Amino acid sequence: MSENKKLWVGFINFIKFSSVNACKIYDIEVGFPGEIDYLNYQKIRNEARKNKELEADLLRIENAHDKISEDYRAARKIAILPDRLWLKHKPLPNAKYYLFRILNGRVVLTEACAELLKQFRLGETTLTPVKIYHPKTKELCSDETFYFLNIAERRYFVDEHQDNHECLEYEKNNKLYRTNNGNAFYCISEGHVRDNMIKVSTSARDCDVDLWHDPYLQSESIFISDELHNALKAAKMDKLWNMHFCKLV
Repeated sequence: MSENKKLWVGFINFIKFSSVNACKIYDIEVGFPGEIDYLNYQKIRNEARKNKELEADLLRIENAHDKISEDYRAARKIAILPDRLWLKHKPLPNAKYYLFRILNGRVVLTEACAELLKQFRLGETTLTPVKIYHPKTKELCSDETFYFLNIAERRYFVDEHQDNHECLEYEKNNKLYRTNNGNAFYCISEGHVRDNMIKVSTSARDCDVDLWHDPYLQSESIFISDELHNALKAAKMDKLWNMHFCKLV
């Protein structure tokens, strides 16, 4: 283990409208194979308003979507991988964004960014190739292939005793507590994160994957190895990850 190695935490899902490094959000839905696909879901939902017999089908589809969303937010591998994206409203993703968000907090990468990540240890994390279609014509909106990112590696390295920052809280039994209680499960408010703030065990530098989520940090955070950070920076694909180096303890 090199003592010079840093560890980085990124916050893709923080909305920073005033920042030039804000992660762009597009009005795009994820398409899944089978009956839970976005178009079929919309169709069943509309028909169920008139036909009560379809309510059971609608409930089953909604439960499937809820499970996918729950697993995605918790950094677990989702049971059904997407096969396309549906453009609800323009614009299409700008070519300058190598990373962007779509509806429900999902993260999508360009092919160049995905290929870079593939060179690193991703473990169970998946990069699923998808293209964007128009929901009315069902035709391609673009020939470009994007990659749906499903982080599915969880590690526990965040220190249980963070410094007493006002913006750090943890949640337990549906109650919020301040960090000066000395407990884990921290929630971070947008805009308060800075370098050398989040205390993480030095053992994280020897993590077996280069990209993971720590459930102790309840902010859809992503931890990134120094090697991956440096590669992203060299490729000029680092800014939108909103990375800050951690305080190793």
